[in-house]
Amino acid sequence: MGDFPKSEKVVMHLMYGAANGNDREALRLYQERFPSRRMPNHRIFQQLHQQLCENGSFIARTDGWR
Repeated sequence: MGDFPKSEKVVMHLMYGAANGNDREALRLYQERFPSRRMPNHRIFQQLHQQLCENGSFIARTDGWR
């Protein structure tokens, strides 16, 4: 999940919201909007959302918030 630029992760998260939390629909919207970009696995949309909710960031926290 970490090999996408942050700007693309933001767009993926917006697509996930536009798809009402449906990761396959989010991927379809992403493919439609950005046909020349590398396509992620559909699961990344939910994973990005979960990571953002849990950490407040697209960057995974590994330091225990210290």
